[in-house]
Amino acid sequence: MKTNVCSKCGKITRTIRSYERHMQVHIIKYRYTCSLCEKGYNKAHHLADHYRIQHEHEGNFYVCRICAKDFANKSGLDEHVTIFHRKKHKFVCLQCGLHLCTQYSLNQHMQIHSRRDWKCPTCQKAFNQSQQLDRHVRDHHTVRCPDTMQ
Repeated sequence: MKTNVCSKCGKITRTIRSYERHMQVHIIKYRYTCSLCEKGYNKAHHLADHYRIQHEHEGNFYVCRICAKDFANKSGLDEHVTIFHRKKHKFVCLQCGLHLCTQYSLNQHMQIHSRRDWKCPTCQKAFNQSQQLDRHVRDHHTVRCPDTMQ
């Protein structure tokens, strides 16, 4: 069997058709490229269709039709689309009116309106999240070595 070797990257292909398709990678710059066969597309939904049609038998993976990010399961894709693309902020903070995508995000946000239970032992400044206190102590009360800034 005759093989074809790419002179630019050394990839070996079995057929002249696959060699010609591979060479397009070096000629045309696509925004989205299939990680399994290197076929390229300029639109994310075209790559998503390609995965579904050409590679569905090779495993369960799901591709976002908007940005071409791939996921191992449908729930991961659904969560991604909800958070990053749908922009349906159906959770509303009743205290300040901020709209958020998920209940978790709203719960995290609500902490800024709650009591300030975390106090700095050095200056007594109060925070409503332990992470905020940690950052404050690190940024304002930690002596750093000037050479390494650590």
